[in-house]
Amino acid sequence: MLDHGFSQKSSFDVSTSEPVAYQIDAEELARLRDWNATTGWYPRDKIFSQIFEDQVARCGGAIALSCDGVEMTYAELDARANAVARRLREYGVVPGAMVGLCVDRSLGLFIALIAIHKAGGAYVPLDPSFPVERLHYMLSDSGAKVLVTTDACAGALQVPDGVLILDLAAHEKLDLLPTSKLDHRAGPQDAAYVIYTSGSTGWPKGVAVSHGALLNFLWSMRQSPGLSASDVVAAVTTVSFDMAALELYLPLMVGARIELVARKTATDGKALAQSLAQSQTSVLVATPAMWRMLVEAGWQGRKGFRAVSGGEPLPRDLARDILGRAEELWNLYGPTETTVGSTIERVGSGSGPISIGRPIANTQIHILDSCGETVSVGSTGELWIGGDGVAIGYHRRAELTAERFIPDRFSGEPGARLYRTGDLGYWGTDGKLYHLGRLDHQVKIRGFRVELDEIEIILRSHAAVRQAVVVAAEAQNGDQKLVAYILFRYGQDLTASDVRRYLRRQLPGYMIPSIVVSLDAMPLSPAGKVDRNALPDPFHNTICRLASHGPQSPGTEQVIAEIWQSVLLVDGVGPEDNFFEIGGDSLLTLRVAQMVEKRTGFQMDPRTLFFNNLRQVAAIVGSCTTAAGADRR
Repeated sequence: MLDHGFSQKSSFDVSTSEPVAYQIDAEELARLRDWNATTGWYPRDKIFSQIFEDQVARCGGAIALSCDGVEMTYAELDARANAVARRLREYGVVPGAMVGLCVDRSLGLFIALIAIHKAGGAYVPLDPSFPVERLHYMLSDSGAKVLVTTDACAGALQVPDGVLILDLAAHEKLDLLPTSKLDHRAGPQDAAYVIYTSGSTGWPKGVAVSHGALLNFLWSMRQSPGLSASDVVAAVTTVSFDMAALELYLPLMVGARIELVARKTATDGKALAQSLAQSQTSVLVATPAMWRMLVEAGWQGRKGFRAVSGGEPLPRDLARDILGRAEELWNLYGPTETTVGSTIERVGSGSGPISIGRPIANTQIHILDSCGETVSVGSTGELWIGGDGVAIGYHRRAELTAERFIPDRFSGEPGARLYRTGDLGYWGTDGKLYHLGRLDHQVKIRGFRVELDEIEIILRSHAAVRQAVVVAAEAQNGDQKLVAYILFRYGQDLTASDVRRYLRRQLPGYMIPSIVVSLDAMPLSPAGKVDRNALPDPFHNTICRLASHGPQSPGTEQVIAEIWQSVLLVDGVGPEDNFFEIGGDSLLTLRVAQMVEKRTGFQMDPRTLFFNNLRQVAAIVGSCTTAAGADRR
């Protein structure tokens, strides 16, 4: 049973999923209805691109975007998007049509996003950093007949037969098209985008979100946390993560300026902090992992700065650090299936648990037991979300849609549905919601949803693997780490690097386990199922590392090895190990660089870790340190 600090009984036993009999009186039901009374106005007959065009008419000469010193006005962005939209219509894009979008972070990304909506289609984001096989599946499964990309990204794709390609880099062809305003063909009920999330079947699943749901979310965010034409918003989130909608669309609705941050800058804490200062950013939307990276890099914030955290739980200690650097801190909660965010809370100083706040406009949250009955205030149950933000469903997955999107018996609106989140939580007596984790094997890693079953299925497909279990474990520094426990077939074995290389062929980097543990036997419950609670602690001497590693050379090589072990929480690394293959990620490279500077005095570029093994990194650090010493002499 989860303890959330209330003395009342819990209505939902997580271990048995059995409801507890109780009754809620009329007064309490009325209080819950009041907390869900969130009706608010927004232009229900419009879609985002129309609101954007209204803004263009008001401030066409204002700067809409800035990227690497190149700026684009609202009028220029609108004109370019109109030209691309016309070409998309020539390619057959109509309302409801899926359009693949594989464009790196550039001004062209914004042109393509707005153009797809103007043409009437729904975009399917394809991150060029994802494995080719995964991108091919997403493009094929979506049914997209058109792909918007550039030569630089085309190499990351295997394009299915019959898919037309629109190359954004072909400026001379697009410049011949008219740039005047188009008629709008898509309506609020049509799909605006389909974002693929991790799936328990071994393959990702697409979530289709309507224009109406997107606009309701944006209009609510326009009020709280709020945004105005004087703001500068740093865009740091990949478009394949739905939280990007907040930083990509909302500024263009109110006349604000977007500072598009390059991928390499967004993953380097010092570089990002410098970029925020130079661009005079006033609003940043990021995951707790990115906020922690910024804090550890020495980011100082600025007067009037507003910080928005989302994608995963916000720890209290991190909130304190952010509040010491920002004027406002907001905590956003919501699954992809209910359009980016469903609740929001302005976080204040304090010592208790951080709330996920109250429902946003036109959104209702119900805490129900396993029989679908409302639980009392303070009692634990599953979060079910209703209202205008509920997605269309899972693209081409009618059975799964019917399972997770249920008719809303609390609503009088025809066709209203509730989304069953699988998240546990409770209403506090203060009328705020508190999140308590998951019912299933789904976790959040750096803001991305990860179905542990998907990783397990791919691991078990390897000929050397007999059984595999993947869990998320919290390290001492509060970071969530994916841990793979593997039972190998008799006489076969793999190194940790072998395991990660195999997974990287099919999974994006955030789904690769940081730690690999070899087991002689899986712990079982009396019912014969894997007892996840009995799996060995991967952080305290019980880990059996799979990498074969020889001794490090004394001096710099040994220093680098000690730093890696400390950051990655492993018990040994070898001279041939690559930082990323033994569990590192781009956010941890900053921590390594800071420790290298502290131990050796050398300011190492975090990117040094990307393509060099430990011995090579040590050689770079050692030679630069020696040269610096010689210069001083």
